[in-house]
Amino acid sequence: MADFRTKIFGLAGALLCTGMAYGQASCTSGTAPTNLVRVEGTTEQLGVITIACPSAAPIAAGGAATIQVFIAPALPVTSKLLSSSTGATEAVVTVNGAATQVNGTVSGSTISFSAILLTGTVAGPVNGVACATANCYYFAVSNLRVNATSLSVGTGTPPQITASAFISGSAAQLNPSAVSGISLGFAQNGLATSRQFKASTGSLVTVAPLPIVTLPYPGLSVAGATSGANNFVICTTIAAATATIVQVGENFASAFKDVSAPGPGSENSGLLTTLASNAVLHGTRIQLNFSGVPTNVTVYVPVGVIPSIAAVTGGVSTIQLTAAAPGTAFAAVTGTTNAATLGALSTLVAPVSLSGGVGTATFQVTTTDTTNLDAFNIPVYIVAAANTVAGSATAMTITTNLAPVGATTIPNFASGASSTTLTASKFNLCTTSLLLPFVTNQLGFDTGIAIANTSSDPFGTAGATPQAGTCTLSFYGNGAPTPNNITTANIPTGTVYAAPLSSIAAGFQGYAIAQCSFQFAHGFVFVTNGVGPNGGLSQGYLAGVIPDINQTGGRAANPLSAAAAGTGETLGQ
Repeated sequence: MADFRTKIFGLAGALLCTGMAYGQASCTSGTAPTNLVRVEGTTEQLGVITIACPSAAPIAAGGAATIQVFIAPALPVTSKLLSSSTGATEAVVTVNGAATQVNGTVSGSTISFSAILLTGTVAGPVNGVACATANCYYFAVSNLRVNATSLSVGTGTPPQITASAFISGSAAQLNPSAVSGISLGFAQNGLATSRQFKASTGSLVTVAPLPIVTLPYPGLSVAGATSGANNFVICTTIAAATATIVQVGENFASAFKDVSAPGPGSENSGLLTTLASNAVLHGTRIQLNFSGVPTNVTVYVPVGVIPSIAAVTGGVSTIQLTAAAPGTAFAAVTGTTNAATLGALSTLVAPVSLSGGVGTATFQVTTTDTTNLDAFNIPVYIVAAANTVAGSATAMTITTNLAPVGATTIPNFASGASSTTLTASKFNLCTTSLLLPFVTNQLGFDTGIAIANTSSDPFGTAGATPQAGTCTLSFYGNGAPTPNNITTANIPTGTVYAAPLSSIAAGFQGYAIAQCSFQFAHGFVFVTNGVGPNGGLSQGYLAGVIPDINQTGGRAANPLSAAAAGTGETLGQ
């Protein structure tokens, strides 16, 4: 019996020594290039994880392994689904740098790979990773995408994304091992704060009290652009020369990606499957979302290639307007140079499709630059015919964001904190306000009020635009009617409205303000206590013209001579 036991233990020792001689691998490290990911992105690429599993001795091919990768924080893995029946995604693992791939399945923030056939150990290195021994398994996990929109970006260190992995396999070849602390990326806003510029000089159109900043916009020639107020008076024709520039930039180099070969500047994954079924068809897209555009106003944007302002220092990034739906390849838009409505533009433009005053222009990144911080100056042209637009109490706005938003394709984004809403133009009513400082219908006096619509004149194209509208007279003083205002009938261009005060505000004495819904209104007031042989005192005066509050932004106490040029006719009054 003792001899039998001795033989059994001797055999077990021999088997143990044999196992150690041929070796068993234990995974000890995992590395990955640290990517910068966009917190607006729902399909952001992480770095390729390379796991090294050294062995003391060579191991021949055979057996299989299983790997689970856990993402922290627990971000949803959004690698593209390739098969709904098997659950296979574009996330893949390779062994020892070989072309054979095993696709992973996803559950929440975990990616699982099974039945990974083990080739023999190799000396390496693979992906720049080397084992401590000359015998090693190398597992490379790539095409990992996550939804990063739950990450919060503050003013300090960007949030980090890490991974841990658990590897197990055939007992004779691979010991169960856990690797943790693999850095995959840091999250930042991909989109910088957008800004708005004057087309004439490139100076910032900022709403006060922000400063004026001048920046170049190469590759764009905007003829005849104005540098005055950013608001429009709707009784005059709005030409395309009234363009502004919307500047959209990236917050870190490579945030704007194209569809070139896989790499830091591409939306494509790092390792394509044999059929490239997970290939992405378009690069990052940038949207200008217009809101509050009045009826009969047309918005135009350029259709040609727009270079980054970094092109001045050697940058190569470009964007271009696209008509393609999310998930489909770039489609160019046909432009127009209709001189009748667009003026002397040096670039082709296309109208933005609007519905209910809302519309979107989408630009695609067609060439990327991972070295320079890119920004693009996009001209926006506003066009409207005279007297075709109703006044708007609020300004038109332009909101910028990465695109597409809410799509089921790659790439995809959410509109969040990095989206910028720019206050664009307000469309002001064509008005004239007249001050009648004294009118009376008391103590036997009456006042004649005459308002002339002088928008018809003999000056042709250099003259006024003919207009028509009503005037509302508001009364302030003794015996004011209730309500304290009356509205005249329509006053056609080239005609005069006239009425005695006794017929519209009997018994009143004080002052009145007439607000006319047309420009070039002028008034004459005549106060009398009778005419004819028995008439008494009479006096007439011209009504004062209050500078147009739609152009000045409000009524000020400045004397008329000190008012800004173009804010109302005075005729020397």
